[in-house]
Amino acid sequence: EIRQTTRELGIVLGEEKRAQELIVRMDATLNELMHSMPERQIRVVAWDGGGFVPGRGLLFNDILNVAGGINIAAADSNDYLVDFDLEELLRARPDLIAYASATLDAPALTTQLLQHPVVRRLYEDRQITYPDNLYICGSPQSADAAKDLRAAMLEAVAVMGRMR
Repeated sequence: EIRQTTRELGIVLGEEKRAQELIVRMDATLNELMHSMPERQIRVVAWDGGGFVPGRGLLFNDILNVAGGINIAAADSNDYLVDFDLEELLRARPDLIAYASATLDAPALTTQLLQHPVVRRLYEDRQITYPDNLYICGSPQSADAAKDLRAAMLEAVAVMGRMR
C-alpha cells in the first residue's frame, strides 16, 4: 500500500520521479533489514498501560517484524487491538516493552501503570520508545522506522546481556 500511495501522490504532485526514488530507497532499506535479521527474534509488546496494544494488521506489527521482533500481543490473536493488562504483561514476559513517544509526553491515568513497582523492577532497563507518528500512517519512511527500531532493540538487548 505504501508503494501505491506514494506513486499516486507523486502523480498528483507532479513528482513521479521523486516518488519512485523514495520507493527505491525504502525497498533498499527493507532488503538490507531482511538480509541481516538478528540471530534470534526479540519478543516485544507495545504497552502503554491502557489495556489495549497493537495486534495484527497494524503498521506497528509490520514494522516490528521487519525490525526482527515478534509482537507477542499478536501471537494468539488476529485482532487489530488486543486486550493486554498488567497481569498479561507479566505472564507473557516480553524481552522488551516498547512505548509510543506520545504515551510518555502527556500525563494520563494510563501511564500510571508504567510506574508500577513491578513493571519498573522487571523492565526498567528493557524499555524502548518509538515515534508513534511513523507507526500510524505508512510512508516510505516506515522502513527507516524499522531500521531505527531494530537498533533500539539490539541496544536494549545488549544492555540486558551485560547486566546478567
